[in-house]
Amino acid sequence: MAGDGCSGERTVPVEVRLPEPLGERDVVVNLDQLYTPDRPGLLRRCGEFGCHPAPTGCTSDSYHQAARDADAPQHS
Repeated sequence: MAGDGCSGERTVPVEVRLPEPLGERDVVVNLDQLYTPDRPGLLRRCGEFGCHPAPTGCTSDSYHQAARDADAPQHS
């Protein structure tokens, strides 16, 4: 699942046949894009700080990830 409102991005359904259920495992595409199960049948692309960053407020990395996701100005 992709698309965060940026131009040039869109959500595209892709069917992948697996020899066994994916379960809770992550998926690597092109050796540099990591996706993790989000909702049944959907994957979410992982961010700069991994697939499951600590909740906001727990670490400085989680603050950086939240600011980056909010597209806040650099010095805010």
